[in-house]
Amino acid sequence: MSPLPCRHDVAAVPSRCGRRCRHLRPILFEYRTIRASLGGVGTSSARTPGSAETTLEAVRSLARTARLLERAAGDLGIAQYRVLSAIAAGDERASRVAERFDLGRPTVSVAVDALCRQGLVRRSESPGDLRATDLSITPKGRALLGAVEAAMTTALAELCACSATGEEVAAALASLGPALDAVQAQRIGRARQARA
Repeated sequence: MSPLPCRHDVAAVPSRCGRRCRHLRPILFEYRTIRASLGGVGTSSARTPGSAETTLEAVRSLARTARLLERAAGDLGIAQYRVLSAIAAGDERASRVAERFDLGRPTVSVAVDALCRQGLVRRSESPGDLRATDLSITPKGRALLGAVEAAMTTALAELCACSATGEEVAAALASLGPALDAVQAQRIGRARQARA
């Protein structure tokens, strides 16, 4: 595989980036693997899309990508990021956040407590339900969320730029959102049927 020219800011990482960007070869391979598992386009491998080996490689690649995004998030951990972004998107109750991300309520509660202590989220009494509290993002939380999402977007864009089909990779990853929502809805439906 011939390496692609690096699109990183060479001045920012002079010791690792150069004309051939060798340190990014594994990343390019990972994204070709994801692309193969999601659609099978552009791979030189004889493996068929969806094979167990390809799917396993995609899982490993997604785990590595998640770590890349986690590093980009800085001090705001991924669990706190998920909760903060859900609250910013309109999920006002911890129970809805827990259901949306398939997290335990205690896990969400711990994240909400930490976000409140940092001044990123505010709790208030729910006007319609005295037992519940509503969650809202503070201006400080909105500013941090914007900065974190900008850093994560930049990290993913740099990763995709190292692929000959970076836009396809990004589109394939984005298409996982609706698929995740569908899987989550099915799981919630089965859980509700089991309780009934």
